[in-house]
Amino acid sequence: MNTHTRHSPKLATRLALFALLMVPLTGAGALLSAQPAAAASCSTIPGCTKGSTAANKMATTTVGAALTAYRMMIETYLTMLQDSVTRLANQGSNNIQNYTKTQTSLTDKFVAQSTAMANGTARTSAVLQSVPSRTACRTASNANRMNTSVYSAARVATYEATQRAATDYASNAPGTPTEKGSLQASQATFLDMMTDFCDPAIMNAPAGVNCTLSNDSSGEPMAFRFTQPYQAVFGVPNGTIPPAATNGEHRAARLFVRMATEPVPTDPLRGPVLQRQEGQNAFLKRQSDIAAINLARGALDRMVDDRIGTLTAGSESVEYLRQRAWADASGMAKDAIDRAAQPTAANMDDLAPMIADINKIYLQIFNNFERLAAMKATNLSRVVLEQPAGNAGLASRGVSN
Repeated sequence: MNTHTRHSPKLATRLALFALLMVPLTGAGALLSAQPAAAASCSTIPGCTKGSTAANKMATTTVGAALTAYRMMIETYLTMLQDSVTRLANQGSNNIQNYTKTQTSLTDKFVAQSTAMANGTARTSAVLQSVPSRTACRTASNANRMNTSVYSAARVATYEATQRAATDYASNAPGTPTEKGSLQASQATFLDMMTDFCDPAIMNAPAGVNCTLSNDSSGEPMAFRFTQPYQAVFGVPNGTIPPAATNGEHRAARLFVRMATEPVPTDPLRGPVLQRQEGQNAFLKRQSDIAAINLARGALDRMVDDRIGTLTAGSESVEYLRQRAWADASGMAKDAIDRAAQPTAANMDDLAPMIADINKIYLQIFNNFERLAAMKATNLSRVVLEQPAGNAGLASRGVSN
């Protein structure tokens, strides 16, 4: 009992200090406002029972207040902490929900893009297999132009008219310059040669003889041009011959053909002379010559006809189209570049018109060689007929078996 009484003041002091450290400010204020143990009537007497009891009561009250304040503080903090944890948990749930929605949206977008890509690829593939190539229309247009120019009814009619005129000229047909015989034909041919092709400074033509000189479209004089096939036919500007029969260049080309085959035919065989055997034999011989001349002249006239035309669309000469097909290197290079950028199906579209164009060129080459072979065969037959000795005559002319 004495020990408890002796240590009671110290315990009260320690409990008071603990209360000061643990309670909030309201609790501390209450602790400070309480009277200390020294205020008791027996504060100066050691072991005073009355003061110790008061101190114990004060300490008990102070600890209870401190514990109550501490509990209230903890409850307040826990309430605040609960609200924060609740908010944090809700925000986490919201974040997870938003993330899930975002992932779903991205997945849907990816699926839509993949579907669009697949559809676009399929459509592109289908288009590339069915769409016309970029050069097909141009190549087909050129082919159509060549077709209408080479094989048109108008050009075929021109070929026929040229051959008929050549045959009529050689056979002294009525209405031709050879109707009355070789003298009329000589005068007509001489007049044609003196008009536009005669150089007065060189010919020194006498009075009464017509002698005029004109220039071609390139400004060059046409003197004696009818004797120069590379100038009259193969050397014409732009590879074309004017279609007008009165044009100087056209006349020069026709004169070349006439001078190379038969400038002046023989007199016609008509009337009573055909009653005798000699006249009939002469007529047959003349018709044989006309056939050979017609063959040779037809080949040369065809070369002239192939070059007659203009540079306007739809009326080009065959020679002009040949030059365009083979000599236009820039156009060929552009076609190659265009085809390099096209798919296989589009390039396949180009093959048909390209082959058609090439076949037309080959057809022209074939026709030329065919006419050349016909002329060589005719020349061989003429050599055989002119030499009664047969093979001996052939050998003398340098012709071998």
